[in-house]
Amino acid sequence: MGQGMPLGLLDVFKFHTIHAFIGMKKKVDRFLGLMKAFHIEESL
Repeated sequence: MGQGMPLGLLDVFKFHTIHAFIGMKKKVDRFLGLMKAFHIEESL
């Protein structure tokens, strides 16, 4: 692997896809956390 070689288009795509997936998972986790907290308050 040569240093300074441009990333392949597929590598860039994979990188962005993984990043987007992680970001989405964080949003979903936060949303589920809010829903759980809301449900706990509702049932009290």
